[in-house]
Amino acid sequence: MKIQRFFQADEVKLTSPSTFDARKERVSILLDESLQILSKNSEKLDKQLLGDLDLNSTQIAAGDFRAAKSGDHCHSKGCVGKLEETRGIEVGHIFYLGTKYSAPLNSRFKSSSGDSKVTEMGCYGLGVGRILASLIEVSHDQHGLIWPRVLAPYEIIVIPVGSKDETSIHETAGQICNSLENIGFANEVVFDDRDEQAGFKMNEARFLGFPFVIIVGKSWKQEGKLELQTRKTNEKSKLSLEELVEFFKKAKENKI
Repeated sequence: MKIQRFFQADEVKLTSPSTFDARKERVSILLDESLQILSKNSEKLDKQLLGDLDLNSTQIAAGDFRAAKSGDHCHSKGCVGKLEETRGIEVGHIFYLGTKYSAPLNSRFKSSSGDSKVTEMGCYGLGVGRILASLIEVSHDQHGLIWPRVLAPYEIIVIPVGSKDETSIHETAGQICNSLENIGFANEVVFDDRDEQAGFKMNEARFLGFPFVIIVGKSWKQEGKLELQTRKTNEKSKLSLEELVEFFKKAKENKI
């Protein structure tokens, strides 16, 4: 593609000695600009590479032809470092359309000088599906996904630990959900009242990446404390209901 762009050619294809005679065809030698060889008479030109080519009738041009690799020296003026290869994620695109569509549609405008000119067009797009894939790639650990609060479908999951016969635990979990919704977390709280083992529900919550997990269980019955798990840091803390509400008030104000 680099060679095609250099010659502004419609097509570029490989050839071989059986179909190409360097003594008869017009030849151009393309030297990558990193070689810094610009002269036809340079002694640095490899005779083995050139073979029997007549340099007087051969064009030698320098440009950007080689695919850069990690560890290459940077040949930009004043640069003394080496190139490093890093991973990138393509989430969005920007396209310059020029007048490809505006000219056929006769989309024009008047310039400041009063001339009628064809509109220059461009567009951009964000890959909504790619955002999730990119998030998973950069925000996860051995346990699963870690949702940033700003993108999480739900910020908080409340898990009552105990059978449904233990009505006090489930009632407390419901009260916590209501309290959190009242301080600004409406539609941000999940109440996991499924009839599943506690370990299964907690592991699944961590795997799905809820930013905050609230456990209502043994500590609540014995100490009046709720367990708060923060997914990003994997920290666990025990808080009273009042302390929990204060914590999330600060979180809502982005102070946490």
